[in-house]
Amino acid sequence: MQQYIDINGQKILLTQELIDSNPEILNQVDGKSAYFAGRARGCFDTDRIDYVVRKQEYKYILPLSIALVLVMIISNILSSKLVSLFGFTITGGMFIYPFTYLFDYVITDVYGFQYSRRVVWSAFFSMMFFTFAIWLVIILPPSKFWHLQESYALVFGRMIRTYVASSITFLFSFMISSYVFQKVKVKKGQGYLFQRMFRSLLVSEMVDTGLFCLIAFYGIWPLSSMLHFLMFSFSTKVVYETIMYPIVTKPVINWFKRAEQSDTLDSHTNFSPFKWEINYKQENNLYKA
Repeated sequence: MQQYIDINGQKILLTQELIDSNPEILNQVDGKSAYFAGRARGCFDTDRIDYVVRKQEYKYILPLSIALVLVMIISNILSSKLVSLFGFTITGGMFIYPFTYLFDYVITDVYGFQYSRRVVWSAFFSMMFFTFAIWLVIILPPSKFWHLQESYALVFGRMIRTYVASSITFLFSFMISSYVFQKVKVKKGQGYLFQRMFRSLLVSEMVDTGLFCLIAFYGIWPLSSMLHFLMFSFSTKVVYETIMYPIVTKPVINWFKRAEQSDTLDSHTNFSPFKWEINYKQENNLYKA
């Protein structure tokens, strides 16, 4: 509804831009017009305040983000060892790496793609810094009292390529997973959690496993070993996530929704991976107690 104010007998359309650009205009209005001006300003600020409160009230987004980074770094360290399991060669990191997708589903479904995008970029740069730190310590001259330089360089030096592959793979696969997850949510609505998870899982795991093998092992492993690793890794992760869905994934997501009173729909989100802002409004929250 448009509101006009009276200034010296002249009716002027009251807008927020008019008040911001010429605040002295309020000194020229009568009492009734000043009241409507205050209401207009108050409504504008209320929208902003509501947005700020929604951002600050989340209790678990920071611990979840830290936990995701921690699991990724530990997974990288464990990948220093190759393990034989039922005749297949896998990295030690595969025993905890599938847990990272639980963080992805929780953050994306509860807080939205915009938060997930920030977390993914933050985790990526943390992992790259970890890799840089490992490389730097390797090339620094060892103390004359320390005689494990060769062993240290042998174990960790050979893993630099794997660490870089893991970081790049994480960035692409998790960004794609969050994108598919929320795009299906925008199209289908609040339900269909398993369908959203399974679709994003299939696409992201194909990217994750294929890209990691290509960057980490091309030219090092025989092609047959790479294919075996790719097939076993992909199948294991998909089966694992499918089995864990009713036992862990769904209950955990629902718990966080209740705890945060949040179920975010990215109906107006710019899904570019290079955006950083978070601009959700109250209508993006589908949670109902």
